[in-house]
Amino acid sequence: TGTMQFEYTANNNRWEAAPGIPAAGGAEVSSATVVGTWRFNIAGMTRFRVRASAFTSGPVVVRINPSTATSNRFGSLSGGTITASNINAVRFCNQFAGADAGAKIAACIADLPATGGTVDARGLEGAQTIGSTLTLAGTKPVTLLMGNATYTFNAGIVTDNTVTGLKILCYGTTLKRGAAFADTLIYFGQPVTNLEIAGCTIDNNANANKAISIEHSASDVNIHNNRFTNQGAGMAVSFTAISGTRKRISVLDNYIESATGGSNVRAISIVDYGEDPQVNGNTIINTGAIVLEVGSGATSITRVEACGNHFKNVNGSNLMVRGYSGTTSAVSTFLICNNQFEDAGLVLGKGFIVVGENPGVAGPPVFSRVIVTGNIGRGWGATGTDNSIGIDVAGSTNAGDVQDVIIANNILDGRTAAGAQALTGYGIYVRNTNANVQVHDNILRYVGQAGIALAGVSAGTDTTQLNVHDNFIEL
Repeated sequence: TGTMQFEYTANNNRWEAAPGIPAAGGAEVSSATVVGTWRFNIAGMTRFRVRASAFTSGPVVVRINPSTATSNRFGSLSGGTITASNINAVRFCNQFAGADAGAKIAACIADLPATGGTVDARGLEGAQTIGSTLTLAGTKPVTLLMGNATYTFNAGIVTDNTVTGLKILCYGTTLKRGAAFADTLIYFGQPVTNLEIAGCTIDNNANANKAISIEHSASDVNIHNNRFTNQGAGMAVSFTAISGTRKRISVLDNYIESATGGSNVRAISIVDYGEDPQVNGNTIINTGAIVLEVGSGATSITRVEACGNHFKNVNGSNLMVRGYSGTTSAVSTFLICNNQFEDAGLVLGKGFIVVGENPGVAGPPVFSRVIVTGNIGRGWGATGTDNSIGIDVAGSTNAGDVQDVIIANNILDGRTAAGAQALTGYGIYVRNTNANVQVHDNILRYVGQAGIALAGVSAGTDTTQLNVHDNFIEL
């Protein structure tokens, strides 16, 4: 005689009442005082127990057995293994009907409530196909989990509405462009807020189209820890200025490479950014540059950070921070630090870092508080022209107005990895209307024509504000 409590825990710490259905039918109960059999759905449980909360006399015999059971909400239980299509706000895509993986994922998303949820595609393993356009429909927040599979894209992933709270998280997943697919793999043509794409291997199949493209306003976007392989001439990550501005964009710790050799196409491009872009910790090999362009849609931008990136055999200027479409925006606080450059621009004859260049025609932007420090570069440029420059402040094309500049503690070596001197150009070049420039404690070796060059600064600048000291230069 006694009262038995049915209980479970989901975290091995806190125990909760476990509702069970009597085998003979009836309402769910979480305790019993008589002999009987009950069925329990154990989804989300790590442990299950029967506890005596009251006891008077006699033995109590409890048997807990896995058995075959069905539920029109949760799926089935067989031999202790759960097969489910729907648990609260989680949908398991391998349990949904569809001609291919793309169709199953689309069905999962459509089945989520209006408040959003998790689309778990980790049960789709091995070779998978996205045969038709996968549209991430509506505005509900979605977390898409992808597992140990290789998805061949014969069509892309697109959005049809404003996207808020979308996450695409990969766990051993390869997203591969099909040979006949000639468009962007993952395309956002509508406003994006709170977007995360992480952990994916993206094989662009040496194509000239983009891997990830956001062509509208975007804020709080984090693209990180992805591996872009076989990139070809297409951009890996592109934010363009069709509409709106981009705010709080982070592109972090991605690996981008192409097997076809150095290219002048951008690897990462953020155009018309509004505030706080961070492009840090990326590795870029045999492909294009990182380009951050201030656009006409932004009037005042603060804190631009590009640090800890590794460039190897990247043609053209490896890291560019410049104006776009003739903007006159004011941009303040640039930190360009601790980047590593190897064998840069050996075909096109350019170098490592360009800050302040403005190829537009409406007048240069104003860049202020620019810090270029701790960068290491080896082997840049191939000609003796002004384009063959390690660190170029203000640029050569309709140059920008750059103020309050510190270039310090950088190490530049003009020799290639093989030891050959690659150029007859410049190490550090500061030009045009610059004010308050400090160039100090840099090591410049085998730079060719000049270690440090100042050009055109006296026309509009108080030259007493230029301070060049304690640099080591070996031509």
